[in-house]
Amino acid sequence: SQAGRRGEPLVAVYCATKAAVISLTQSAGLNLIQHGINVNAIAPGVVDGEHWDGVDAFFAKYENKPEGQKKREV
Repeated sequence: SQAGRRGEPLVAVYCATKAAVISLTQSAGLNLIQHGINVNAIAPGVVDGEHWDGVDAFFAKYENKPEGQKKREV
């Protein structure tokens, strides 16, 4: 997820939690490499579903864009 690698307006908490997943994964990997253990994380981006409709409406309102445009951009 790119949200963990760069900040985005209006979604600071979401970006921070994605960054935490990345950092935790890297730290665990560095701790466990000496035991031959690789650590990976899956942090998916946008998933089209009911939740996305609310996200799209939120961005449409605050970025003054028509609904559906953010979905096409992502």
